[in-house]
Amino acid sequence: ILICVNLPVSQRFITKKANAIFLEKNLPVQVDKITLLLNGKIGLIRPRIIMNSGDTVVFAGKIKVSVRIVPLLFKKIKVNNITLHDAVVHITTDSVTGLPDIVSLFNTGNKSPKTKSKTGKKWELSVGTINLRNIRFTYNDVFHGIQIDQSIGKLYIRFNKFSLIR
Repeated sequence: ILICVNLPVSQRFITKKANAIFLEKNLPVQVDKITLLLNGKIGLIRPRIIMNSGDTVVFAGKIKVSVRIVPLLFKKIKVNNITLHDAVVHITTDSVTGLPDIVSLFNTGNKSPKTKSKTGKKWELSVGTINLRNIRFTYNDVFHGIQIDQSIGKLYIRFNKFSLIR
């Protein structure tokens, strides 16, 4: 079964299943290809978030994540590297409420808050490096009068120690 995950037919099945789950959950997310490798490498080709109007909010040519597998058994997510290439992020806000429109895309509105009292160890997340190439970001907030238009050609970030818990 482990070898089957790396086969192209399995990758297509995983992509089709993920897109079906996004559709079933009314999430405005689509991805052209998902690759999962046994060594902890995950790849997304052309993932995107599209508004109901058809406007693309987030698009990336390629996202690659390299994760260490064994620490997952101990509630630790150790990300070696995150690579993001050819991305466009266009955030706008609602002119009445001032909230980003992307928030409403993921808000189903009919869920009641659940209080869970879990005991035990919390998940720890750490990241080693982040590589960004050809990233464009726009933010247009008519409500507060803020407009940002930024581009990143190439950015490499290395963390000596990064953790959300510590």
